[in-house]
Amino acid sequence: MRDDYEQHRSIDEYGHPFPMGLPLIIMDTHRFVERVLSSTEPGFDVSDSEQEQQPYKKPGLSSFFSEMFLNRQRAYPDYFQPSETVRLFLAIVDTFEPLLAGLRKRNLSLEELHAEQISLYNSLIQEIRKQGVEQEFKRAVLHRAQVANGNFDSATLYVNQLFEMYEKLHVVRVECGVLANEVYILSEDDALMAKYAKECLNNLNNNKRNNRLFADMAGYLWKLEYHPRRGYYFHFIFFFANVSVELSKQLTDRIGQYWVDRITNGRGKYWDCKSLKGKFLSSCIGVVEGNDQHLRDKLRQALFYLTQKDIYLKFGVHCEGKRFRHGEV
Repeated sequence: MRDDYEQHRSIDEYGHPFPMGLPLIIMDTHRFVERVLSSTEPGFDVSDSEQEQQPYKKPGLSSFFSEMFLNRQRAYPDYFQPSETVRLFLAIVDTFEPLLAGLRKRNLSLEELHAEQISLYNSLIQEIRKQGVEQEFKRAVLHRAQVANGNFDSATLYVNQLFEMYEKLHVVRVECGVLANEVYILSEDDALMAKYAKECLNNLNNNKRNNRLFADMAGYLWKLEYHPRRGYYFHFIFFFANVSVELSKQLTDRIGQYWVDRITNGRGKYWDCKSLKGKFLSSCIGVVEGNDQHLRDKLRQALFYLTQKDIYLKFGVHCEGKRFRHGEV
């Protein structure tokens, strides 16, 4: 995922601007804390040489000093649910904030840091390690990873079972939102919008049973997500068998338009994943032969992306119930 985000530091995977590239920032912060907890590296190694005007800075964690503690955003909008590791980082930084604020005002480079500033950074690293071994924190981290890994394993097994049943499948990926408004602002009505999104999904599930558009559908998978410029929306992956060439070219638009017109009564909007930026969002669309291991691997990567990014953050704070589900064989 990192390579994909690296190409779009100033925008998210849907081409929308984020404050300071928040998904990338959250991912970097999460991985920084993981690195701290999994190593014994010091922030800085202080030289014992009295002849040196500046303490010696050891490569490694010291290179993150400015990025993580001086220039890093220390709070996130309410529609984010950062991982436990990110929340740990934010809480610790808050306790050191008065001292860090002084460093920011002085705008010191790494080469200009003195023993006092280096000691502060090393104390921050030590505090992360101290709190990172507490059992409550470790249980929360493990639980989040288990949920994401469980979703990925279950989805992978399901898709493999579909390909055991069919020689080839036509894969349709479309994202369907419940509001057409491009600028969705988180508000007190957010809980109602989350409930409405689930109602739309239920309507789709009920209607498609008797709709010719879904007559050849072999399986499906959906993920409920949230975006500040979209509100709640679903990432759908539909698997069709025995689809004509003519219909295959129209499936995405016909499903998307059906969602807008019939499911949301004109309030919603859809996005064809082929037009979205990001290799995990736009890959593996169209006909996939069961023996095409290359495309099967790409589909597996797409499933990994959809499920594993929940380890870093989740969107939406008022959404109850399942956020990820697939059909049954």
